[in-house]
Amino acid sequence: MDACATTGTTTPPIIRGCSASPPSVPAGISWDVGCGDGLLLQRLAPYAGHLTGIEPDVAALSRAQARLTGIPNVTLNASSFAAFDPGTKHYDLITFVASLHHMDLAAS
Repeated sequence: MDACATTGTTTPPIIRGCSASPPSVPAGISWDVGCGDGLLLQRLAPYAGHLTGIEPDVAALSRAQARLTGIPNVTLNASSFAAFDPGTKHYDLITFVASLHHMDLAAS
């Protein structure tokens, strides 16, 4: 039985903090836009091959760096969405948690 089924929620275990076994093979490459203090990156790290977080706010990025110290599959960048250049990298998952409302969507 799914660990979250007993709580009556449909929120994925990774986000809710329910006890769930991580997949046996790490899932691809993820990008968290506006990663803030890095909480989502920290929660996704055991499930991902590599994570990139971008955050334009220097204070928030500093908190993310402190939170994510020692997690080898996370890279942080001081950048906005519009300014970030992923190069030729392709992402399997891109998250925008509480960041879209901060962007000029037409320009981005």
